[in-house]
Amino acid sequence: GGAPSGGGAARRFSVADVPVGAELTRWSCAMEAWSRDAAAGVAPPVPALPALPALREFFLQLQARPAFLQGCLAHERQHFGLQAAAGAVPLFGRTAEE
Repeated sequence: GGAPSGGGAARRFSVADVPVGAELTRWSCAMEAWSRDAAAGVAPPVPALPALPALREFFLQLQARPAFLQGCLAHERQHFGLQAAAGAVPLFGRTAEE
């Protein structure tokens, strides 16, 4: 099945999840950096974002994989000047309620 449309925790990852996960991580870190810069007054405000519950769940599932954390998320966070993740990172650096 497709990456974000998979069904819950029992879902199996496939080779298709690699590029989707990498791109999602890049966008997530970019949005988090934009939020940081907007809060510092050096960028325009971030627009409202939809909840995207399936995408949020997929991003959390990716973070349960050590290879993803070390080979993708850590590098993207460094690239965008974000702090290293000490735990699960919410999609776009925001919780669903924000």
